[in-house]
Amino acid sequence: MIAREVLRPLAKGFQDTCDAWADYSPEQQRAIIEANTVTLGRFAARMIVEAAHSRGKLSRAQFVALESLLDLGDKIDGEIIRSAGAENAFGKVIDPFVDKLDFFMQELLRVLRGELDGATFLLRLGRDVASTYLRTLQTEHGGDGAAQWWGKLSTAVRSVSLRVGDAYPESKEARWAKHTATGMLLGSLAVSLYTYRKTTRHRA
Repeated sequence: MIAREVLRPLAKGFQDTCDAWADYSPEQQRAIIEANTVTLGRFAARMIVEAAHSRGKLSRAQFVALESLLDLGDKIDGEIIRSAGAENAFGKVIDPFVDKLDFFMQELLRVLRGELDGATFLLRLGRDVASTYLRTLQTEHGGDGAAQWWGKLSTAVRSVSLRVGDAYPESKEARWAKHTATGMLLGSLAVSLYTYRKTTRHRA
């Protein structure tokens, strides 16, 4: 049930983009393919880096540096789309979906390595599932469904908190960053819920 609700926006976005495919120029079509390749490729690269670190193939400095580069690469797919004017329904849902899958894997692996507590992992996972479901409802009610600025800000702080924890495990700074990120993630969900309820009341 939950999996179907989470995946439904992806299927709808993909179908809508396929239906409109002929309306895009060849350059825009190429940009859409390139952007999605970058999105999925970054996730694959993240898993390779995580696996290498878990097997002791990377020093802590190398691990943090590579992870930080992958964090910075999060904006590349969006820049490709915007530069070609190729905004599309699938891109609006696949990017935040892969971002959440990326964080899920990062944080799960840190729990397994004893670097992140299970309570924080479950709290963030629940927030991500709720956020994705809320985006599904927004799309069904004619909303955009794309990530808003408060969600993007909390995502950026989440990335920073993970890098601080990677660089300085068990430190006071790592604990402060972890709690700040979790608080902002829950806050962004609350803002999204308020905005959704306000919008649907207005339309009704």
